[in-house]
Amino acid sequence: MNHSPSTPNPPAGPKGLVPIVRAMREGIPDLRYRIDDLIVTDDAAAVRLWVTGTHEGSLFGLAPTHRRFEVAQMNFERFREGRIVAHHRLTDELGMMRQLGIVG
Repeated sequence: MNHSPSTPNPPAGPKGLVPIVRAMREGIPDLRYRIDDLIVTDDAAAVRLWVTGTHEGSLFGLAPTHRRFEVAQMNFERFREGRIVAHHRLTDELGMMRQLGIVG
């Protein structure tokens, strides 16, 4: 179950993830993630990271701005039988939209 605000409940597994990753890679070809903290247990993982890139292509319907951004993100995963069963992602999407010049 995906509990992320901007992409709630896509289809489970690769079927739901592939279109999201494809859109991100097409819109932000230099997309990078820098992990600052990672905590892993038997059935969960938490990561605090930074997301950076340049908005060079269409991104979920947003025309390219050709601007760079850097925003904080946190992900929380729950595992069962070796598979992710719950995903929570918090991204500073407002900060990203401001850096891209989409909102003031």
